[in-house]
Amino acid sequence: MRRVGMLLSATVDYALYQAWAGAFVQELARLDWLIGRNVLIETRWATADPEANRRQAAELVALAPDVIFSGGASTVGPLLQVTRAVRNRLHCSAGVFIFAITLTLRPRGPT
Repeated sequence: MRRVGMLLSATVDYALYQAWAGAFVQELARLDWLIGRNVLIETRWATADPEANRRQAAELVALAPDVIFSGGASTVGPLLQVTRAVRNRLHCSAGVFIFAITLTLRPRGPT
């Protein structure tokens, strides 16, 4: 099973990011990547505390995801500090990310 990490630069109750995350999951499903069947998504949300964001980034990296997505200054910096050994790091828009993750995960394809 493949694992996707997302470190989002908003709080968990921010409606726009909730909608974005839902659209992301729907698009993955359209591409036959189904949560719990062939992909897991680990999501962490930013806070106003930079140290908490660094801890969240480290926690996410420790889960050893196949790819990590992050956007926003409050999350990209902390993530870069702890991801030197992570194979795939993407810092891009949601549409580009869905395309890139499809390419990243495709070599073994859905199981």
